[in-house]
Amino acid sequence: MSKELQIDLNNIVLKSISLADIEVIKNFKCGNSSIENFLITEAFQTHILREASTTLVYLDDELCGFFTLQRLPLSFDTTTVVGLHDQHKYSLDIARLGVASAFQKFGIGTFVINYVIDLAQKTNERFVTTDSVFEKWEWYRDRGFNYLIESETKHDTTKGLVSMLLELYDEKFVSEFFDE
Repeated sequence: MSKELQIDLNNIVLKSISLADIEVIKNFKCGNSSIENFLITEAFQTHILREASTTLVYLDDELCGFFTLQRLPLSFDTTTVVGLHDQHKYSLDIARLGVASAFQKFGIGTFVINYVIDLAQKTNERFVTTDSVFEKWEWYRDRGFNYLIESETKHDTTKGLVSMLLELYDEKFVSEFFDE
């Protein structure tokens, strides 16, 4: 796919992974072998065991990406978080996110992030988390996520991960609402 082409994100179709997709996902290439291997060898299994939920992203009937979500306990100190209730001690975690190499830089990853945020809001999740590969942590930051451990953003290693958090609770909005 040529970089000059425009992609109409309205043509994206999201579909839960199924047995019928096994052959299609074998050809998925995103430039990260760990992400590719997860999709090919683990995604369907974790999906049917309900350990995680993998959604395939199709554009005009072509697999262009995928993401895997989990609900996980928060992995950071929550004692200073304002208004945290027991129901909010979990996050909607983006366990994996991959966009096929031919479709990168067209907004598909951002489309997925926006979809996940919308899903989190609809299911009353306060936090969206992910462990970003070092090379992509700034991409997540540009989409509203914050790193949890600053030192993780300082060293360049292909094995390094950066813990990222997006808080959906808007303290200012809530305060303004109750002050009226």
